[in-house]
Amino acid sequence: RKTLVDTLLNYSKEELMILSVNGEKIKIKESEDYSFLENAKLESDALGFNIKYSPEDYLVSKFKKKYPNVNLTPLTFQYKDLEISKKYFVIGAITSIKEITTKNGRKMAFLSIKDKNKEVELTCFPDEYEKYKKDLHLIGTLNIFCVKRNKRDSLSLDELIK
Repeated sequence: RKTLVDTLLNYSKEELMILSVNGEKIKIKESEDYSFLENAKLESDALGFNIKYSPEDYLVSKFKKKYPNVNLTPLTFQYKDLEISKKYFVIGAITSIKEITTKNGRKMAFLSIKDKNKEVELTCFPDEYEKYKKDLHLIGTLNIFCVKRNKRDSLSLDELIK
């Protein structure tokens, strides 16, 4: 499809009409096809949602290749079902971030992440916030988060999987 689009963009409307009337062949220049994420963006822009090119499915498949023996935990979990201090991997888009300064003068943040079904809050302590700050401020970006349940029935960010 990208080859056709790129080829047609090289001709004006008038040139295309002249070529078709005269029976001349349009010179087709081969192009590399769109990437999966480019297709996902085009599909979402055209339809308002994704059918074939789901960025979430793409991210999950990349994660499964890198970590074949690790399961993703859906955000529909109940806190009582999660073990304290155990690592869990969740997928979601950052919907908001609130940065604060600790009494020691270090920056940390509270994140809201959302999947198709649920939104949860994550605490991002100073060390992790310092490490991932640049990526965490990309609101709406789909990510895989390694999180831990802490004693207060909340989740803290342990690692951002890229």
